[in-house]
Amino acid sequence: MTYGDIVTRALRLLGVLYETETASAEQGADALSQLNDMVAYWETDGVRIGYFSGDSTTETLNLDTRYRVPLEYNLALWLAPQFEREPSPIVVAIATDSYGKLLREAVQANREEGIPQRPQGEGSGYYVDIFNAT
Repeated sequence: MTYGDIVTRALRLLGVLYETETASAEQGADALSQLNDMVAYWETDGVRIGYFSGDSTTETLNLDTRYRVPLEYNLALWLAPQFEREPSPIVVAIATDSYGKLLREAVQANREEGIPQRPQGEGSGYYVDIFNAT
């Protein structure tokens, strides 16, 4: 799978490209930039999928294939305003559902990591000796 595969599929989902068409160099570069921005934005929500920003649509995207649908459908939503297209309700539903699953996985992963042990300190009442913590 290449970055261009994700870009082309997203543009087809929007109806910008027909089944046999491929993205122009300009469309590909713009969409790849949006893809990189979208995944960076996801990371602010704690969603980390092992994605590395691409420089070219011909570059190989070494990513688990289970992330393909969330990338393609959500990229279609991100590209819709740029191409003045209204995504179909099914594209919106799949994008929303697939991102929701990624978000739930991220929350679960954070829970499993747990809160690191903190020193408890010593003391009684309102006094706690934090400098002699055990």
